[in-house]
Amino acid sequence: MGDKHNLDLMLSRLSKIKALPTTDKALYLHLGCGVHVLDGFLNVDKYVQHPGVMQADMYDVPLPEKSVRAIYSSHALEHLPIRHAKMALENWAKILESNGMLYLAVPDLEAIMRAMLDANVSDQAKWDWYIYTLFGYQIEPGLKQDNPDTPVCPGQFHTCGFTKAYLQKLLTSAGFKVTEIFDYDGWDTPSIYIEARRNGP
Repeated sequence: MGDKHNLDLMLSRLSKIKALPTTDKALYLHLGCGVHVLDGFLNVDKYVQHPGVMQADMYDVPLPEKSVRAIYSSHALEHLPIRHAKMALENWAKILESNGMLYLAVPDLEAIMRAMLDANVSDQAKWDWYIYTLFGYQIEPGLKQDNPDTPVCPGQFHTCGFTKAYLQKLLTSAGFKVTEIFDYDGWDTPSIYIEARRNGP
């Protein structure tokens, strides 16, 4: 599988993101947080019941316009239907301050499809891992896939996907300027990381 391409770079960005709320009292969002609750952030996830998590749809975050300094979302946008993913980016642009920042990571659909079609990639890698990066794990993490009675989890399906070019197009259309983009190996998941600034005013 992956060679940890750009993983250290991604981890350095993540450290900076986690430290953001220590610099001021602005509102910072962690959208699609799952069970990974970040200190100083308003953590939001529709499917997670936790005292530190607000249950809400990522594509319709119930916050005032221009009330958020920055948004971080990692491997969550692909869990939305494509129309809701587009709505999410538009909603995030509305609730971000002028020049507010979006820090976004998603699986790289193009790289995953290439892996699935590559004759040099083993069947084990394709059907024990890449198939889940494409369609989602579909059950709660930690449970066994080979148990037919394991219940599905609605929040663990991937229902859309993105390439770097398409994601940049969607962000520009929603009112963002992409300031950085790179691919990275997200623990054997081919991934895209983007930083984008909300256009003022």
